[in-house]
Amino acid sequence: MGLKTKTTFLVLLINVSLVEEFVMYLFKFLGLNPLLSNYTSQIIYISVIAYLIFDLVMSKKKGKYKSLSLLILMTILFSFSYLKYSQFRPEILTSYRQFFLSGFLIYYFSVDLLISKKILTYFRPYIYISIITSVFYLLSNSDLGNQMLLAYSILPSVIVLIFMYLDDRKIFNIIALLFLTYILFLLENRGSLLILSVSVLIIISYTKMTVNKIIVVFGMIFTGLVTILFLPFFENFFDNRILSSFFSGQYFKDNTRLFLWKEILSDSLGNPLRFNGVLYDRVYLVSRFTNQTNTPIYIQQEGFLGLYAHNFFIEIISHYGFLISLIIFILLVKLIIGNLRMTKGKARTIYLVLLSYVFLNLMISSSYLINSLFWLFIGISINLKTNGIYSKDKYLNIKVTRS
Repeated sequence: MGLKTKTTFLVLLINVSLVEEFVMYLFKFLGLNPLLSNYTSQIIYISVIAYLIFDLVMSKKKGKYKSLSLLILMTILFSFSYLKYSQFRPEILTSYRQFFLSGFLIYYFSVDLLISKKILTYFRPYIYISIITSVFYLLSNSDLGNQMLLAYSILPSVIVLIFMYLDDRKIFNIIALLFLTYILFLLENRGSLLILSVSVLIIISYTKMTVNKIIVVFGMIFTGLVTILFLPFFENFFDNRILSSFFSGQYFKDNTRLFLWKEILSDSLGNPLRFNGVLYDRVYLVSRFTNQTNTPIYIQQEGFLGLYAHNFFIEIISHYGFLISLIIFILLVKLIIGNLRMTKGKARTIYLVLLSYVFLNLMISSSYLINSLFWLFIGISINLKTNGIYSKDKYLNIKVTRS
């Protein structure tokens, strides 16, 4: 039990969407109703919450209730929005539930996490699940599932496989890595491909030049190029979305996001010191554009849970105003820089990869309130900063230190 059990639950929570996708495809493959897979996440969350309660009651660790401070703070903030924006109370309650499951639970199980080589071994079952789910996807004759969700679900396995192959040089790891890289390109999700590219660049920059690294880099580049040129399954060269959007000059443009950013910033600049409360970006956008004839139909149809800032910094500013947001940004930067100075070797590389993964995602999509990897990053960062504890591990080239 203890730290090992908490780490097991943490990795399960990180991969809960992957497990849900796996069960959905499995049910479809077996001829069962895919809707039954909706209970997968519920079973996982009930198990995790049961252990959390057990841990709080039975643990003798000093300061074991400290992690609850985040839940108390966010409950107060959500309550403020619940009282202020009464017309959106059902949606605010739904968002609070999402924060609890995807935010607080991740944070609770990550604040005691030690960065060590053993962490990677906890991902091994999910690498197998990623491979099997990808095979189901290839065999599927329908558009069952969400391609963006599937891309982000298998992305952690791809990054973990890079570290694993660089360490142990096992043939299975490089084959699995190249296969899942192929699937990522096949899914054509720009956000996941951008995060993967930056993560690979960081790993290349902060690890020694070896034959393994050359194999990883050239293998992934070759796989990506072949997949792009012959997407999907050797069909017409210009029929795939990546190439057509690239050559038309639209690949790096996203007019919808720019439109939303301008609207939210314009509203925030009108009263820069105003404290609006969490979810205000959604409240403002829905109130501003729903049922407006001069607004694009896809914006009108998104609703409260779909219309949001799509940018971490803009979202924070819309919630808390410029002054409080500036304080949050300064504290966050100070926390990150302090941890980068304290870590070294592969521990720093892992921290940088997680940093880039989280904030690249939050710059173009998702919300800090429900992004599980954001709260994983915050939990690990606070643990390193407050406790100063590192696992002694030759793989990571770090020492045991205490503040």
